[in-house]
Amino acid sequence: MNLGAVLSTLDAASLWPRSLEAFALADRWADGEEPGELEQLLPQVGAEVLARGPGLVALDKPAGRSVQELIQPLEGFASLVSRLDLPTSGVLVVAAGGTDTDAFQAASAQFAGRLVDKEYVCLCRGQAPDVFANRTPLRKQRAHTDFELLGTFLAPASVSAQSAGEVYSLVQAKPKTGRKHQIRRHLAELGLPIVGDARYGSGHLAWCARLFLHCRQVSMRDQRGGLFLATSPLPAELTRALGWLEPVDA
Repeated sequence: MNLGAVLSTLDAASLWPRSLEAFALADRWADGEEPGELEQLLPQVGAEVLARGPGLVALDKPAGRSVQELIQPLEGFASLVSRLDLPTSGVLVVAAGGTDTDAFQAASAQFAGRLVDKEYVCLCRGQAPDVFANRTPLRKQRAHTDFELLGTFLAPASVSAQSAGEVYSLVQAKPKTGRKHQIRRHLAELGLPIVGDARYGSGHLAWCARLFLHCRQVSMRDQRGGLFLATSPLPAELTRALGWLEPVDA
């Protein structure tokens, strides 16, 4: 196994066919693009635009920036329909206009109805099974996350003499519900805390100075009912962190 092969498995294969009836009442933009005012403001956000579609824009949120700070330049022209924790990076979806617009209502209905496919990548301490799930309720609310092992790594002595030989698992997480810190809590509960998780794990490591949790893909329907797919590559700092470890051959 090599790192390139592991990363190449993070593909966009898992898309879902869904009924489009929920979007029958949505307004249709004539040109299929976001309003001109929003387009002009996007460069002020300081984050890459990953995808555009009727009523929706996906931004590449960096770790360490709050979602509120990120979209502040878009106030009045875009509204959050998805959220990411402060230390989490990746795909962040916003709807054009305020919360009273058809674009926002249609997008929010998909998240509330669990019709949005979200894929995260995380590095956990410990050996994960090939396929597993956690359905433990969080705050007395239903919670469900599916997981798949992408690769296993060992920490060499060059990383830390104390952690030499420690096992780490690169895992794909697919949350089916949207509870606060759901992925982090579900993995910690299984004895697989995410690297760099100061709240549910052991905190930052010398070779990984941030939470190793990245939202790599979101797929849903735009305001016209077409497929809206946004994919974010693994950030350079997380790729470097993986580079410190030794992949284990399958």
